[in-house]
Amino acid sequence: MKNKTTIREKILKFLVKRKSAHLHRVVDFNNIETSKKINILFNVDNDQYYRVLKDYFNSLVAKGIEIHALGYVKNKEDIGQRYLYKKDIDFFSEKDIKWNGKTNNTSITDFINQKPDLLINLSLKDNFHTKFVFALSHANFKVSGHKKCSHADFIIDISKNRDLTFFIDQIDIYLNNIKKGI
Repeated sequence: MKNKTTIREKILKFLVKRKSAHLHRVVDFNNIETSKKINILFNVDNDQYYRVLKDYFNSLVAKGIEIHALGYVKNKEDIGQRYLYKKDIDFFSEKDIKWNGKTNNTSITDFINQKPDLLINLSLKDNFHTKFVFALSHANFKVSGHKKCSHADFIIDISKNRDLTFFIDQIDIYLNNIKKGI
């Protein structure tokens, strides 16, 4: 089973590399202040993690920012049972991305094809499925906390503190204090 996963991921890595090479997007720096629409990619580890994420989403909405979030859950059965669908928050699992890179979940395709001002990858784990979506996104500006993320336009190093609240604080510090045009 492990070899099957490894082969599948190698095929998908190849496809991501090929598809992202043909991805035409104009990189345009946006901070929290200048963003009208922010997409957030995340993986759900537990209920507490999800509560922190929802609080962050609500704080951005309170600032008048349109949010669309896509969360990865390991077990598809958790969707709708543990993590109820909310407006503008969709979920997917590894079963939604086939070995050939095709998706059978319109939420993934819609998320990838949207062109938000900002895409933030709040996944703390190095998860291939969130990497896949992040790499192929058409977002104007991509932010990640993964040090070796080749598809990010801006990386916040959280390798010494892999806490979600800390990461969100760092995003707020950097993306609120860096002004557009500097």
